[in-house]
Amino acid sequence: MRICIILMILLALVGCSPKPPTEHHILPVGFSGVYKIEKARGHSGGYKIEGNRYIFTIPESGVLRVASDVFETHCLQGNGPLSVTFEDGQEIPLFSPITRPPGSAPNGPLWLGLFRSGSAVWCTVGTHDQLSRFLEQVRGEMYQNLERYLPPNMPFQTQGEVYKEARGSS
Repeated sequence: MRICIILMILLALVGCSPKPPTEHHILPVGFSGVYKIEKARGHSGGYKIEGNRYIFTIPESGVLRVASDVFETHCLQGNGPLSVTFEDGQEIPLFSPITRPPGSAPNGPLWLGLFRSGSAVWCTVGTHDQLSRFLEQVRGEMYQNLERYLPPNMPFQTQGEVYKEARGSS
């Protein structure tokens, strides 16, 4: 009888163990470059929760400040289920530096979770070639000074494109 009770308790505990939260990033349509999710002071805010899903909507500035409590969850750890889309719903496959993900467009957007410090998660979106070149560059810099890659200094624009934007010409 005791064994049956112990087994029932163990089964109830195993069956009720919480699933790790899923994470979803929503980017402005056409976003290309670096963004970060940064820890802010206090609790609650900067994201929303639907069931067991944390949803982070990234602004065009590339910096989303979220409450410090989200960094205390299993979210933003880089090891849980993750999805990334543009605001229009277009899915962004995860980046592989070795091969393009199956089903991804040759020049389509890919997502890369780049680096996590204690107070920020750095991510980037671009084509396979752009992300490969970017990774080589930032690895050479030992991931220092990533702030300089945030919008409006899009790392995936040519110098000519940046110059034209600054002059307001096309």
